Amino acid sequence: MTTQEENDFFKQNMVKIKIPKEHIFVLGDNWERSVDSRHFGPVPLKNIQGKVLGARGY
Repeated sequence: MTTQEENDFFKQNMVKIKIPKEHIFVLGDNWERSVDSRHFGPVPLKNIQGKVLGARGY
């Protein structure tokens, strides 16, 4: 893919939202078919179970 094709592929018409403290925004690995925070909103940390297997900070 060229850079322009990659940019077009990953463009999402998402509205900016503010993530409340003690919440996270989750995304599925198949964006087109995933039901994730784009549909149900930020998830309270207290509702998360499991452990992180990989993360990247920005």
